[in-house]
Amino acid sequence: MGHRRRSIQERFSKLNWESFNLKKKRVKRHFKPVLIITGLILGLFFISLLNRFSNELRAKEFISQHQDAIIWDQDINEFLKAIRDRLLAKDLGVKVYTIEMGDNYWKIANENNVDIDTILGCNPHITSLYSSIGERIVAINKKGVLHYVQGDENLYILSRWYSVEESDIKKHNRIGLFRTLRKGDIVFIPNARPRVFTEKMYKNVKLRRMFVVPTNGWVAGRGFGMQMHPILKKMRFHKGIDMKAPKGTPVFAAADGVVVAASQGGGYGKFIKIDHQNGYMSVYAHLSKIYVRTGSKVKQRECIGRVGDTGMVTVAHLHFEIRKNNKPINPMKFLW
Repeated sequence: MGHRRRSIQERFSKLNWESFNLKKKRVKRHFKPVLIITGLILGLFFISLLNRFSNELRAKEFISQHQDAIIWDQDINEFLKAIRDRLLAKDLGVKVYTIEMGDNYWKIANENNVDIDTILGCNPHITSLYSSIGERIVAINKKGVLHYVQGDENLYILSRWYSVEESDIKKHNRIGLFRTLRKGDIVFIPNARPRVFTEKMYKNVKLRRMFVVPTNGWVAGRGFGMQMHPILKKMRFHKGIDMKAPKGTPVFAAADGVVVAASQGGGYGKFIKIDHQNGYMSVYAHLSKIYVRTGSKVKQRECIGRVGDTGMVTVAHLHFEIRKNNKPINPMKFLW
């Protein structure tokens, strides 16, 4: 009886040991793939961290090297060829204009429903805000810039440089998971301000950081200085510029400031005066509506009124002035 009991126990013990060995073999068989997969995941994670760290260092170096702007010294013909052959943008309307008599950058911007920033951001070869007959200008139908890849820029660097999310850049361009930017590519950066200029234009840009264009119009008719008055028919000093725009077009504050006058009277019709820093003041005249009061604080690009034809005018437009210590200065030295 005792011998039979030991035999049964030995059998159970043998079965348990065989079962344990079987489970051990199964664990070993599954453990290796799990270990490999875990190693791959950790490896990819560390590669991602190293890549991001490397990109951050490159971005800091890029920003430090270029500071406010990249100086453009490329051939315009190469740029236009790249737009034709290597534009990565999706669903972007692109036109090339040849400037004719009566054309200017503001007019072209208005025709394409964009702002002057976009025109400058698509034409880094521009040396002046005054267009010349025969000049070729690129225009697009969305606000942003066309960035010509000149070196080792990548998406992360462009994202940091233009303060635009990488996902937004990818969304508007044909850039896949493994597509890297190459020298000569043209990338559309949505809703970005221009940061690539000729050396001559960059010198002008430094003066234009304080003020922005106050309405979506273009300079037409009288400019700054001695001009023939359209009603009085006499040569008189014109203290600002006339920006042509349909009646009711929104007018925006050109810079942060405090409203010192919001009234109506004389040849200015309905007008607004805003006091800015360092003795600067801006004036907006011939308005149809005024949305601010004297003493109000306004922010740059805040809607303060609408274009009109009040006062001594022949057609709806915005008369815009910039003054320094109450002395009129040509606004074209400051506006984009």
